[in-house]
Amino acid sequence: LDVEVLEPILEVLGAEEGKALRSKLVDRLALRDGPLELCRERFLWDPLLRFFPEVMERRDLDRRGTLRAPWPVSSFAFVTEGAAMVEIDLLARLPELPVATRERRRGEGIVRVDGEVVGQIGLSTSWSRYALRSRVSATASSFHRLDVEWPLPPAVEEEILDRLADFWELGLEAELHPLFGEIWSLQVRSLGPLS
Repeated sequence: LDVEVLEPILEVLGAEEGKALRSKLVDRLALRDGPLELCRERFLWDPLLRFFPEVMERRDLDRRGTLRAPWPVSSFAFVTEGAAMVEIDLLARLPELPVATRERRRGEGIVRVDGEVVGQIGLSTSWSRYALRSRVSATASSFHRLDVEWPLPPAVEEEILDRLADFWELGLEAELHPLFGEIWSLQVRSLGPLS
């Protein structure tokens, strides 16, 4: 949806045209029957805040099965027709550290809807499911922002950088950019309007 681009476009169109286009968007995208999978590119708040190779589609490469988070916050957009109670179903994990350690990585994440904390989630390197509920108020735009805030990864030690350099010298793939988290699925479903 790229709401940060879409909102100014609607404003520039003027009151009548902007309202008509917004009405079409709400009619087409509003939560209704069944869950909506937000991990698809069209529901990322800012579609370019991903690893660059994952932004481009290539026919010779399979698409990645998870959404990888290259930034401390992953943001998504969804639409409601007014005030509603929504259910959030998140399946996520923290990435393994680049160098094997005896300890599994753990941390607290935060889920927000429209800036309000919906819940804290205990994350680890194992896939875990989280079910949350949130009230969303009627907004003028009908667009809502869902954020998953990841715990910061541990500081990079010299040993990790040396191991990455060894991989590169052998011509093997190794990523230097931190990976904050991974999402297998993020679904939002409306539980009905609020009166």
